[in-house]
Amino acid sequence: FNDNKNKVDWSKKMKILLLQETYLPLVGGAEFHVFYLSKSLISLGHNVEIVTGAQSKQGKNDGEICTIHRHRISSGRKDFVLLPVWLYRVIRYSLGKDVLHAHYSSFLAFVSVIVGKILRKKTIITLHGLGTLDSSVEHSLLWKMYRYFSLKYADKIIATSIEMAEVAARFTTNDKISIITNGVDTEMFSPTFEKDFNNIKTKFSLATLRRLVPKNGVHFAVDALGLVNKQLSFSLQIIGDGNARGLIEKKIKKHSIEDKVIMIGELQHSDVIKKLEGIHAVLFLSTAESTSLAALECMSMGCIVIASNAGAFPQFVKGGKNGFLVDIFEEGKSDYNAPEELELWQYEKISQLLVRIKNMDTADLKRISNASRE
Repeated sequence: FNDNKNKVDWSKKMKILLLQETYLPLVGGAEFHVFYLSKSLISLGHNVEIVTGAQSKQGKNDGEICTIHRHRISSGRKDFVLLPVWLYRVIRYSLGKDVLHAHYSSFLAFVSVIVGKILRKKTIITLHGLGTLDSSVEHSLLWKMYRYFSLKYADKIIATSIEMAEVAARFTTNDKISIITNGVDTEMFSPTFEKDFNNIKTKFSLATLRRLVPKNGVHFAVDALGLVNKQLSFSLQIIGDGNARGLIEKKIKKHSIEDKVIMIGELQHSDVIKKLEGIHAVLFLSTAESTSLAALECMSMGCIVIASNAGAFPQFVKGGKNGFLVDIFEEGKSDYNAPEELELWQYEKISQLLVRIKNMDTADLKRISNASRE
């Protein structure tokens, strides 16, 4: 905002209101992004408050490092009917704040730009994933309205990948958009010892670290491993939970790999770090992705990331150098509408890559792991 009309003194400590429909204790990339961002801003001396629809659990929750205002959000028409109530809430929380920073171009972003105009405050929107930009919301006039107003009237828009910026440019002007990829806490996600690949040929230790929703492609990983079940000795730990859990369990049973796949569920950060210590490679077979925070965390732990060519993965996963890309989707065509099944050639590409990695020289795997960490 360093323009001629509104010079900003960056030595001044700011008061910032972050708005995000979902937040911790719900687990996901955007939720942890807001947590890391607030933690970093607070460490720099800024004042941060969060408005969210995520309800707390009993006792102290992860992420409660600042004042959090929690109000139920249905993500439907009910919220729009309560728009006057939400406007009053956000106006009240915005008084005395310097900046309103919403995440995703959805309901709270829509509210924040209205409040920003009323109170003459600067508003930023960070686009973590396609959200209202995805083709799946084209049938919803409400979501299209949230997208239109939030992107048109925000002062600045942060896209977390090149592809995200290109999609956002369909709905706003390029001069508003800045690309800032996600960051990872490399001190927290730090291996205590060098990863051991000597046993990979006897048992290839794999994991997925994902919210279990169709677009994250965990069910694709299960199908691909089912194809090579007899020729690949492996174990797969599925970390995370979500509405695709039933589909994934059905596929595990279909391929008769119950003895090789463990459904872990959600884990705290400290437990995730312990799990990743013993994992060789992590699968990210998404149909749509911004800068995956989970993938960066895995790389920071020295795990070899095997990612689809969707979204931002090609920006930071360099095939054969610090991880592997598998070309199974049309580049630049990310979509949340993930199918239940891929075509055979797509599964074969994934399974062939897994076999190739397992048979690689240990020294090469260590080099890739170290490059991943760096």
